[in-house]
Amino acid sequence: MVSLPAINRKTIEKLIFGIILGTFLLIFWTIGPRFITSLSGERGLLVRFYDVGQGDAILIEKGTTQILIDGGPNDQILTYLGRDGTGRLSCWC
Repeated sequence: MVSLPAINRKTIEKLIFGIILGTFLLIFWTIGPRFITSLSGERGLLVRFYDVGQGDAILIEKGTTQILIDGGPNDQILTYLGRDGTGRLSCWC
């Protein structure tokens, strides 16, 4: 019988970080071309950073597409989004 090595906390954290980073990169790889500023005079890419306590949040907007990357431990970001007039999100990671 083969025994598997014990997985420590750091290994699990690195694995989770890799999965999150991979997901983030995949999202931008698939929808990134939509964020390229068109020649028709559309508003360009807008990136906002929020301090939400123990983490940070990043809101990326292009036209009607909005992506939120939330690193905070709670729903504090909702206060900022309401204040800035952000409506329905296309993606919340």
